[in-house]
Amino acid sequence: MAMWIGPFGCTKEDAAAPRARSGETSPAIGDLLAAVPGDAVALGFVDLDAPPWSLLVGGLMPLDEDTRKTLDQELREYVDRHFGVDLSKLQYAVGFVSGPPARAAVLLKTIDGTLAMPGATDVEGGKVWRVDPVEAMSLAIKGDIVVLGDDAAVREVLETLGGKRKSVITENQALVDWLRAETSGAAVALAAISPEGLPLPPPITGLERVAVSIRANAFSAVVQGDDAAIASLEKLSDEALAKVRATLEQSHRAALDGRLPPPEGAIAIVAAAYGKSYVARLRPTRKGNRLSVRLDLGIGGTDVMTVMSVAGILAAVGIPAFMDYTKRSKTSEAALQLDKLAKNLRVHHIVHAELPRGATPLTPATPCCEQPSGRCRVDASSWQDPIWKALDFQIDEPSLFQYRYQSDGTTAVVEAIGDLDCDTTPITYRLDVSVSNRDVSATITEPPPGAD
Repeated sequence: MAMWIGPFGCTKEDAAAPRARSGETSPAIGDLLAAVPGDAVALGFVDLDAPPWSLLVGGLMPLDEDTRKTLDQELREYVDRHFGVDLSKLQYAVGFVSGPPARAAVLLKTIDGTLAMPGATDVEGGKVWRVDPVEAMSLAIKGDIVVLGDDAAVREVLETLGGKRKSVITENQALVDWLRAETSGAAVALAAISPEGLPLPPPITGLERVAVSIRANAFSAVVQGDDAAIASLEKLSDEALAKVRATLEQSHRAALDGRLPPPEGAIAIVAAAYGKSYVARLRPTRKGNRLSVRLDLGIGGTDVMTVMSVAGILAAVGIPAFMDYTKRSKTSEAALQLDKLAKNLRVHHIVHAELPRGATPLTPATPCCEQPSGRCRVDASSWQDPIWKALDFQIDEPSLFQYRYQSDGTTAVVEAIGDLDCDTTPITYRLDVSVSNRDVSATITEPPPGAD
């Protein structure tokens, strides 16, 4: 039995038992949130009415009782023999992103058994397997919880479960409250709050929080931010919807005029009718600094298959976007540090009437991908070069980039070099500084999109 009375206001219930959706989030989601480290900046969950296992053993299409029981038994024995775990009760998941530097993991509940895979290490009462050394991905099992993600994030979850770290429930109550307020009772949900001290890139500068939720019969999203950010997002939304409407109408007109082959024309006519209807309902509503949209899908029932179908369609778009956001959050380190160096160089020039002369080697000397978890460890001794000391610059947390400096006194170049995927394809952020009539100008050049 699982019990968690907290942000979602739920009461005691059997976490693995199928339930009728009551507008509340399962206590099992609360159990998983309590294991999320306190520095999480984004949270998501999957809260299904019944385990997907039930689909495999008779839910996809009707089976007679004997066939269903035989399938269930054979599948259980096969999974146990090859994997060593019971997945039949697996029904809930929580994902999180924390940082910077960005780390992410997914927690799954409920499982029984121990994974039949060699190479496990004992960490905080759980078992950890390194499943992808290149990407520093690990999988852990502790009790009935499975954790999969960045090695650092997985270990932080185990430390949180063991009481060595504080949970997001106590450390970031604002994020948990936002998740509760906007997504309670959803089958699939995501919520995020912009972390302090980490500026967002255009065009989302100024956005403060976002929440997305999927129910069997509706999709909803809400964004909050400052006036300029919400106005910009509203304008972008209107422009995008206008383009969609124009494209649909163009195809519709071409079909009616006979300029499309019959099969394609029929599809265009149907797509125009449904598309225009959904586009009209997708226009967000603004109320103050809040922009929201709700799309009623018109689907009856709350069965697992319906939710998974809707979630699958949205995931096809959302997952690549999420991965791109994760990678962008990693690169923000370089831009922030180079911006700091630009400010320090201006101060140095005001005091000394020139930029520090000379050059530094790559610092730290050892590439980050050759260090644990693919990150450069904190080492104050790496930053003792006179130039770094003159600029009052060093990295005080695990980092993803190495830095180097070169200057003749009136111009300077600083580079931040990193291999975010550890695939031997580095990217370079470059800071160019020049002095003219006592004015110091600085420009940061980012690598081209998709360079890493």
